[in-house]
Amino acid sequence: MVLIHFLTKTDVIIMAGERILVVDDEANIIKALTRILTPQGYDVTAAYNGREGLEKVKQAHADGLDYRVILSDVKMPVMDGPQFIGEMLSYYEAEGVPSPKYIFLSGGMSEDQEARMKALNPFAVLPKPYSIETVLTTVKRASE
Repeated sequence: MVLIHFLTKTDVIIMAGERILVVDDEANIIKALTRILTPQGYDVTAAYNGREGLEKVKQAHADGLDYRVILSDVKMPVMDGPQFIGEMLSYYEAEGVPSPKYIFLSGGMSEDQEARMKALNPFAVLPKPYSIETVLTTVKRASE
């Protein structure tokens, strides 16, 4: 008798590690976070602005492969971090499922962006520059 096990989407998630979406308009920040998180077993996806991040969130959800944690810059062109997270939260609420935890990355912001960010009640806010230890500890806590 031959037993065959077909991988399900759940098997893939477990094998690939927790899925993390990094949304930042600075390629060097995305590259640095990917280098920090990937060796720890996280499956990192990048988006370069909030609109692209929202598209990736919706596609991942449609595929049944939701992100566990989202790290988003606050100041970005096209769609800033607070608008992206606000629209992401509305999307998940409309779908009737819990949203991923989200962490804002901040290298400075306007008063309006700061107020909108705080109103979204993020899991954490990491001011730039941040240490490797801070990133790993915060992401680990958010993914639990």
